[in-house]
Amino acid sequence: MLPTRDVRRALARARTLTRAHREGDPDALRRAQRHLERARGDDALDPPLRLSEALHVLAGEGGQPDWPSWRREAERGPELSAEAWSLLDAGLTGDGERVASLRRVVEVSDPRARLALACALGNSSLVDELLDATPTLATESLSDALHPLRLTCAARHGVGSERLGRQRALIASRLIEGGVEADLSWPDELGETGRRSALTLAIPAVGRVELVTVLLEAGARVEPDTLREATELTDRRQGLACLEQLLERKPPAWALQAAVAPCLAAGDLAQLEALLGAGLSVDGTGGWGGVGNTLHLALRAGAGLPLLESLVAAGARPEALDREGRSARRLAAVLSRDDWLVTLSDGAGAPDELSLRDRLLRAVLAGDEVAGDVTTALTDGEWTRLDHQWLGWALRRSRSEAIPGLLALGLSPQVDDDHGSSPLHEAVQRGATAAVDALLNAGAETERRDFDGHRPLELALTAGHPQAVRRRLVASLRSAGAAAGELAGHPAGDAELDAQLASAGALRRVDDGGECFEQAVEVVVSGDVESLRELLELEPALTWQRSRRVHRSTLLHYLGANGIEIERQGTSARAVEVLRLLLDAGVEPDVTCATYAGGPAQTTLMLLASSAWPAKAGLQGELVRMLIEAGADPDGVDGDAMPLASALYYGQTDSVDVLAESARLDDLRFVTAAGRVDLLDDFVDAGGRLRDDAPRRHLTVFGSSTAPEEIVRQAFRRAVQHGRREVIERLVENGVDIDAVDDTNASALHEAAWAGDAAMVDWLLARGADPARCETQFGGVPADWARVGGHGDLAQRLWEAAESGRA
Repeated sequence: MLPTRDVRRALARARTLTRAHREGDPDALRRAQRHLERARGDDALDPPLRLSEALHVLAGEGGQPDWPSWRREAERGPELSAEAWSLLDAGLTGDGERVASLRRVVEVSDPRARLALACALGNSSLVDELLDATPTLATESLSDALHPLRLTCAARHGVGSERLGRQRALIASRLIEGGVEADLSWPDELGETGRRSALTLAIPAVGRVELVTVLLEAGARVEPDTLREATELTDRRQGLACLEQLLERKPPAWALQAAVAPCLAAGDLAQLEALLGAGLSVDGTGGWGGVGNTLHLALRAGAGLPLLESLVAAGARPEALDREGRSARRLAAVLSRDDWLVTLSDGAGAPDELSLRDRLLRAVLAGDEVAGDVTTALTDGEWTRLDHQWLGWALRRSRSEAIPGLLALGLSPQVDDDHGSSPLHEAVQRGATAAVDALLNAGAETERRDFDGHRPLELALTAGHPQAVRRRLVASLRSAGAAAGELAGHPAGDAELDAQLASAGALRRVDDGGECFEQAVEVVVSGDVESLRELLELEPALTWQRSRRVHRSTLLHYLGANGIEIERQGTSARAVEVLRLLLDAGVEPDVTCATYAGGPAQTTLMLLASSAWPAKAGLQGELVRMLIEAGADPDGVDGDAMPLASALYYGQTDSVDVLAESARLDDLRFVTAAGRVDLLDDFVDAGGRLRDDAPRRHLTVFGSSTAPEEIVRQAFRRAVQHGRREVIERLVENGVDIDAVDDTNASALHEAAWAGDAAMVDWLLARGADPARCETQFGGVPADWARVGGHGDLAQRLWEAAESGRA
């Protein structure tokens, strides 16, 4: 939940306490020593009290063991006794034993509190009784956190129970009849947009189609993560039933893409067929940051033959490339999926030729011996980022026995997966002790943090492994130099292990519940430079900490104003000062996050370069240049050209201009978008065709095709999009079709209409551009694009031109 008034006041008090402690105030020192282990040593002032530690002190003074407990106590309010709050918490968390022991002894007189408990515990008869007596109770709430509909949908008590699922559906129906809106949402730090609706809470918590149906029929919207949550349900039948209900509401194409990855990982053919029937794009990535098309995803997930055959039957192309240039067919050969390759042999053409690195990977993953002298034929540069990620893939697929062989090939243990987890994190999480030793011997970094902020040593303590496994993991990590310091999960309840760690200086890590980070985000977004400077001084960990939301962004990513909470997407007038302060504080300029499904493209540079908000503020070019000067790679961390490709695809001309100064212009689309007429002859011949010797990029943002004619069409459209008149004239003179369209049937005239470029529209119309052409993505003619873009007069002219053509 986002900060309440009481929490905001506590944050202000904590900042006051840190200042007093920093100045050596005796009372502040005593308060810290009373509640903070670190403050009792000889160096109580070194380093000074951090903001998170000050919150911990305030929690102790409030009678709570830590800050998250204090916050929960503050949120429950005076209406609930400690016992009633404990019962409510047990209902929310699904602690059946605590519910059974408490519900017989808890007595609550306040009708609103009784309704809250009845909703959390799924007691529909009590809800009916209360609402019959006082109908207005349905729309009353003790707080956002205790709203009756939220408690009905979020409580995990009885999860999986058909009876309680039906009870919750009845309660939701009764609340809605009493005036509660089915589409209500509440502030929530775990929501993709910073909020969670009743529907997005109900699917993972209750997981019953009866409740989902009630909400949908009453008007609940299908949110970005709703379909994905249905495909992730453990009860596959209920997941399918929920998914079918959601699909009846005709969700957008991107929502289908987000749902396909967990469906393939679970090997659920029925759910896949439902998504295909709803229009799933089989050549899409399965999430913006995905790799290749749905066949690539299915193969990496170990999907069975029926799912692969279903995807091919629906049109998925085995020749489509992933971001490293491997076709799905070639990936299948690397993974020894000969069963699927055999089914393609009759109509899919000759098998792809495997490179040396492909053959080596295939051998190691199949458990075959690889001669040492064979690997010397490969240079370090031949292994790509995606190749290095095979280490993490092998661990996630329970193939830890392949780790020594993969390391022997020269794969690096320092490359994270798309969601910020290193191979060492994965191995520790899974208790794969032999793999941990192999990775440490290969130089794996022990202090690396995953997207949750955990170091491998902390995962060893918190993963729930048997005592012997946990002790061995800790011993291996400590022998490799893992620092004790502040640790999540310490003490672990193992006296011998805890004593060893304590003697090495281990302290329990103070958890502020994400409060400090959320406060820092607010000042970053608002441009409050002075407050940000103070926060960074009080809480140095803010330079690496991340949001607890699904996108796991750092403070720097929030300046990208892209892929984060909608209400926080914006660019302040002081964004340049904020960026300079963050960079000076040591924030890594090219750190990745998990926006748009994660991956190497999710850097601040890429997000910023393609976002409309910094462009509207007139600061996009300056911010992009600052990041590049600070060390952000203009070609992307993988050299995949994603910053420039995304900037030109989304029409951010200021970004294109700055990136084109230092990025490699090794693709016709880059050349035309940048307006580089002087380079055109290196790419296009006199007939308007792409030259055979012209370099070309496989740009995932433009789809999987690298066909020369498709690249020329895309390049022409991007030149129009960015207003490069001289380039456009040269291309048309060379024979490029004025009505060249992309795979959605959108033309250059659509782009000019969207931009409101009346002069370009007139120029295109004068040369025969078709104003009646309807693109397939949104079903609009150029006049529609002009209207939606806010250019009413231009839209009218285009309508008249289209009608004239029809006449």
